[in-house]
Amino acid sequence: MLANTSDEFALRVLDPVAVVEDDEYEWPKKKLILVLSVVLGVTLGNIFFWSSRLSGIGGSWAKISELKRSQTETGNNV
Repeated sequence: MLANTSDEFALRVLDPVAVVEDDEYEWPKKKLILVLSVVLGVTLGNIFFWSSRLSGIGGSWAKISELKRSQTETGNNV
């Protein structure tokens, strides 16, 4: 028994290859992505920074590290 085969196997060309001209290049727009990434990073960084400063998280970390430092100096490790 012989199998029926074709030259294209399981693949069939749907659309022929088309070369895009340089002036028709659409995506990805690298400059737009760069600008949006910088704006988003600065915005999120400011939100995190100011929310931690206003809620006192930054001061708490300083107090915790100072407490641990004083405990290790006195030998009162918990």
